[in-house]
Amino acid sequence: MNFKLELIKILSDKTGLDPENFTLEIPPENLNADFACPCFKLAKLLRKSPNLIATEISQKISDIDFISEVKAVGAYINFYLNREIFACFVISEVINKKSDFIKSLFLLIT
Repeated sequence: MNFKLELIKILSDKTGLDPENFTLEIPPENLNADFACPCFKLAKLLRKSPNLIATEISQKISDIDFISEVKAVGAYINFYLNREIFACFVISEVINKKSDFIKSLFLLIT
């Protein structure tokens, strides 16, 4: 699962806007969020304040199994991954791609 692509699809579905209008980035460490969606580009498109857009969209998003929390912080929508689901995903990926994973670990330590 590509969490970024899934979030962009959800944002598009909830707003009716094209997926190209959304970008996800890694927020600063002090926010402890996993992904952030800046709303500056949307402000031009929707002719609203980016802060207002972030608040409105964050209120539309709920019941995403792999997201534990969604918060509007200024002009950004911050997403927090559900740690349990993320850990299960990582373990599953390691098990399914065991030989590739071991090779990549070996490359890291040599």
